[in-house]
Parts: sequence; structure tokens; C-alpha cells
Amino acid sequence: MSRLATVTSRLENLIYGTRLAVPATLIALRLAAIGRPRILQSYHYKRRILQIIARTLRPDSNAIDIGSHRGLFLYPIVRHAPAGKHIALEPIPFLANRLRERFPTVDVRAVAVSDTNGTTSFFLDRRKPGYSALVSWEGHASSAEFIERIDVPVVTLDEIVPAGRQIDLIKMDAMGVHVEILRGALRIIQRCRPVIIMYLRNAPGGEQPEQSAGRTWEILAVQGSMSISRLADWVASRPALSRAQFLASVGRHEGSETCFVASPGESSAAA
Repeated sequence: MSRLATVTSRLENLIYGTRLAVPATLIALRLAAIGRPRILQSYHYKRRILQIIARTLRPDSNAIDIGSHRGLFLYPIVRHAPAGKHIALEPIPFLANRLRERFPTVDVRAVAVSDTNGTTSFFLDRRKPGYSALVSWEGHASSAEFIERIDVPVVTLDEIVPAGRQIDLIKMDAMGVHVEILRGALRIIQRCRPVIIMYLRNAPGGEQPEQSAGRTWEILAVQGSMSISRLADWVASRPALSRAQFLASVGRHEGSETCFVASPGESSAAA
């Protein structure tokens, strides 16, 4: 790891979970995005996710943060809903421990999320923890020496959320298992009708994005009667996507999207 990367990592450890985390991250991303479209897209995603959190949560709203990492979005969740009962799910043990220290009012669990309960293998990237996943990355840019296979508990949202608790917001960032997470949360989706901010990123060597997008649509739009929108469209109150528009937006082509928002309302399931 370079000296700059080491210094950056130490700064991140100091500011994450504080009021400095969001502005510092946005500034760093904006500078890094010069001439790099995908990083610029990530910058815009984070800005819009913050807007969605602010618009969705009331002081007593309850939220779930899947893939909390260092708590970038957990801080605004707690700030906008200080009386809420929030759950943060982060399978990397040392990150989960840090979240417990920084967010003592949040129910932090060192678990992965899927459509089954039990124990599973998790591929931890020691150099870039944000690239860790339940699925093995074929052709991953990191050297194999940085990848550690660990056993972690795996849960479904339908099983861990107390019966009767209203869930108003779910933020989901879990590489390659978004379909499984949604499948294991269908009862919550149908009962609570939460706003769901979701990264639909597939690990290299895994299922093609277009395939998982079809299954995502089936769970959310058909079974859950939810609308799916691009973040920018939701923020601007523009119409939700049709099925054809959603499938065309997902992938690895120019202009594709990797982050969407599902929300209550009339879906375009038949489109």
C-alpha cells in the first residue's frame, strides 16, 4: 500500500461516523472524478442517496443499513431519525466493531444477508474491504494474497426484524447478492412498503447484470408492487421506470446505472 493510501485510510478511520465523513467523502470523490466518468457517477449517487435519506426519514423512522462498511450513510440515518430503531448489518468483524463504537444507539450485527439463515463463506479483501463479498471474484484486480476466506453468520431480513416493527428505509450495498437479499426480505417489503436504496452490482465472474435485473424486477415490481426509479428521477419526482427501461439501464455498457431506488406506488409491472 502506498504512503498516500495509508494516510488516506487512517484519515477515513478517524472521520467515519462523524459529521465530517459525508463532506470529506464527497470532496474526495469529486476531485477523483475529474476525467473518470464512473467515479463521477459514484459521486452523484452518494449526493442523491443523502437526499433520499433526508426526504424519507422522520425523527422516529426505522431504517436498515445493509453493508454499512464505515457508516457513511449510517450517520445521516441516525441524524435524521434520532428516535428510530436502526439495524446495521456489516459482515466484516473489525468494521462491525468500529460501527458499534461510533453508533452506540444502533443495533450493529456482524452478519451477511441473503435468503437463508446459517453460516457461509465470505471473501474478505484486506486491502480494499469495500470489495469484499459473499461471492468469489474471478479476475479481481486485487492480488490473491489480500483475499481471506472467513466464515460469517448469514441471515434474512424477514427473520431478524422484530414482528410488527415498521421499516421505512433500507439501504443495500452487497456485492452480487442483491437478489437473494430482496428474496429474503419479501415479507418486510410487502408489509412495510419501505423505500429501498439498492446497488445492483455483480461480482466479476458471477451472474450477468441483465439476468439479475430481471429477477430483481420480479421481486420488487411484481411480487412487491413497488416502483423502481433511477436515483436522479426519484429526486426530481419524475416517473418510475418500466420493465424495459429498467432492464436497459442495468449492465456494464456506457450510460448504464448501478444504483436504483424502489418505493411504494403503482408499479409498471405489466410494461
